[in-house]
Amino acid sequence: MDLPADQRLLLALELSEGLPPHPGLGEPEQGYDEWFRAGVEEALADTSHGTPHNEVVADIAKVLRAAREARGLKASA
Repeated sequence: MDLPADQRLLLALELSEGLPPHPGLGEPEQGYDEWFRAGVEEALADTSHGTPHNEVVADIAKVLRAAREARGLKASA
């Protein structure tokens, strides 16, 4: 499922804060489950080295910080 960048930021913030999903996102599109499962199977079969954990955490922190700033919220503890 492709979402615009602003909706991805809001969803990331809502998920990190334990909030219910944004009302505009609605139910998953038909075929989402199959798409998701295919992605999981592909990831499980991938033998490449991937991205180090600390880089992923830093990237997620940037996304969450940007989402909080966009909503005028303070950083979480």
